[in-house]
Amino acid sequence: MRLRLVVIPVLALFCVVAVYNVCHEQGGAVDTMVGVARRITYGALFAIGFCSASLVLRKWMSQPVRPAAPAAPPPPVPTFEALPQTGPGQYRVRGVDHDTKFETSEIVYADSPSNAKFKVELKGVDVAAVERAG
Repeated sequence: MRLRLVVIPVLALFCVVAVYNVCHEQGGAVDTMVGVARRITYGALFAIGFCSASLVLRKWMSQPVRPAAPAAPPPPVPTFEALPQTGPGQYRVRGVDHDTKFETSEIVYADSPSNAKFKVELKGVDVAAVERAG
């Protein structure tokens, strides 16, 4: 609403100044019919331009302002419940077998990581790592 109160008078003032400058380009004297016709043509063009601008602005200003669409919330971050590293469960024990000298990996059910290590050492494996197996 405030923009309309400023823009339309500014456009009207611009048209009046432009028509005034065209009409007084020869010192204010209208000496021939060609000069009169030119001034009338310029005045009509400026009037058409002013009316067009007024109609466009009126239509533009009458449209309701649409609020911006709310931004989509970010996707949820997947959360995983961390398993406790100790306590009863399955443990993956990695190491080297005494007899074959090959690396081995076993999944053992035990009450703690140290218990899982002990169970695998009884089978003749030098334990290198013990980790929770989900």
